[in-house]
Amino acid sequence: MEPEPKGQTEDRADSAVREFAVVISKGAFTYRAVVPDLPGCAAVCRTRVEVEAVIRQAIAGHIRGLQRQGLAVPEPRSHVVLVEA
Repeated sequence: MEPEPKGQTEDRADSAVREFAVVISKGAFTYRAVVPDLPGCAAVCRTRVEVEAVIRQAIAGHIRGLQRQGLAVPEPRSHVVLVEA
């Protein structure tokens, strides 16, 4: 195992992989993605494929920002359920 580069000794618990629920909605001309467990983490793009890629980057950036500020990364608590009506 290689040693971590200097400046990257963040807590292993905060660098664990997590799965966050993402809600994607289609508007008239765009797709919007929001992450309920990460307030303020959202993306708007022209296609669904693009919004899925951008929200992944937004989640990673949001988590890095929390860690840089010394804040805890929230555990995912939201779940997605499709309900027939």
